[in-house]
Amino acid sequence: MKHAIFFTVTLNLYLVILIKTYRENMWLIILAFAAAITTAIWYSKAENDKYMLKFLCLILWGATIMVFIDHIMKFLIEGYALNHKY
Repeated sequence: MKHAIFFTVTLNLYLVILIKTYRENMWLIILAFAAAITTAIWYSKAENDKYMLKFLCLILWGATIMVFIDHIMKFLIEGYALNHKY
C-alpha cells in the first residue's frame, strides 16, 4: 500500500509541475498521457492489482474527459480567435 501512495503522490507532483510550467493549454495533453501510461501499467498488472491502479486510472480518465469538455465549451463560447495568440 505504501508503494501505491508513493506512486500516486509522485505522479501527481509531476503533473502539477508540468501543468504549472505550460499553463492551461497542456492540461488535456498531460492528463491524457498520464491516464494512458497508468492504464497500460494497470492492464499489465490487472491480475494482482495490489496497488489499486484501477482507481487512479478512473480518476485520470475522468479528469481528462472533464478538461476535454471544458476546452470544447470554451471554444464554442469564446471562439478560436479569442484564444489564439498571434
